[in-house]
Amino acid sequence: MVTNSMIRIGLLGTAKVAEYGLVKAAANTGEVALVAVAARDGGKAAHYAGKHGIAASYCGYQRLLDQPDIDAVYLPLSNHVHEEWAIKALQAQLDWGNGMTGAIHSSIWSRSLVKISLHVQG
Repeated sequence: MVTNSMIRIGLLGTAKVAEYGLVKAAANTGEVALVAVAARDGGKAAHYAGKHGIAASYCGYQRLLDQPDIDAVYLPLSNHVHEEWAIKALQAQLDWGNGMTGAIHSSIWSRSLVKISLHVQG
């Protein structure tokens, strides 16, 4: 159950790295919630959401960025599109992070990574 005090994260993409770096760890903390996933293929996003208990799925990354109930996004995308979607996340006034390069933007995302890391290590 998602509460108002939780950091609500959307996933831009369904890459395997997201499962290792975020999906499993977020499930073990009560302070971070994965609330949505987007993919270029809506069916793939819906399948991923169902597999991981994520409430919403979207066809297209921009559709997820346009949702009002997202605090931050995780970008498990190919390197050549990281910059484009990081900029679009910023334009949508969302915090973002990506595990592939270790890049993060904002204190909200930094706090969520610390919380998740504590559960991975714990």
